[in-house]
Amino acid sequence: KDEIEALNAAEAKWSSLHQNPKDAAHAVVYSSFDGNLSQDMKQEAKIWANRHVSLIEIAEKDIAVLFEKNYRRDRARAALTIMADAAAKHREKCKASCWAKLNRKEVAKERDRISLEIANQFKSYHPEDTATRVIQMRSTQGLSMNNHSHNIDNNGVIIAAEEWASHNIVEVSEAEIETRKKLATEFNEKFSSGKIRKVAEIMREYKRVPSIEEKEMALAWMAENKHVIEDVRKMEETVLQVQLIEDELKGSEVAQLLKYITSSKLEIHLLRRVPAPSMNL
Repeated sequence: KDEIEALNAAEAKWSSLHQNPKDAAHAVVYSSFDGNLSQDMKQEAKIWANRHVSLIEIAEKDIAVLFEKNYRRDRARAALTIMADAAAKHREKCKASCWAKLNRKEVAKERDRISLEIANQFKSYHPEDTATRVIQMRSTQGLSMNNHSHNIDNNGVIIAAEEWASHNIVEVSEAEIETRKKLATEFNEKFSSGKIRKVAEIMREYKRVPSIEEKEMALAWMAENKHVIEDVRKMEETVLQVQLIEDELKGSEVAQLLKYITSSKLEIHLLRRVPAPSMNL
């Protein structure tokens, strides 16, 4: 009973804020895009919407018509552009979204056209080695994120690369295999022995942070030698233990050094306080 009364109160409060049910319905639709609206008001709008579904559907159509009046041509592209624009006003985003919701097929076709345009543009920059470039960007992005380097300036280029990849899955797959084999071979040539230990040290960043190229080679070598993955994991645990012991020893050495410096300073201080022996014989 209390819950029903609370729902009734929320519905009544939202209705009281607007002149008629039509205005209330329009306000509900716009509220979904209004970041400044309080959570309480959004909850009231949601409750009102759940009790007036047919009015909400009419309101969405009305708002979509407003979008059509503003954009006489290329509506699907305009809608996608506005919805992706973080700086767009919330009412404009709402109009674009309502129109897109009622014109899903047209929007989907336009999204595919835009995707192909972006893909072709990426290919025009890398006509000879397009697939290889995609692999390089994927690898660099992933390893940069693992190294906590989130300031990637070429987000647009990475998006373009992925758009091209989505239209050329086979080529990207083949390039991925070829690149992996090449990197694995380079790793073999660079480290003639102790490969498992070296991979573990690179992955655990033992004593230093390895370069992105080193990590690429190490990962590729593991991918080409799956039978040693378990050995690498065990070696990683060993490397980690060694690193912890070394850090602990370093900490102990520092503590001893500080103790020595402190005691030396105290000794000097005490010596300075002892009066010089008398020279009167």
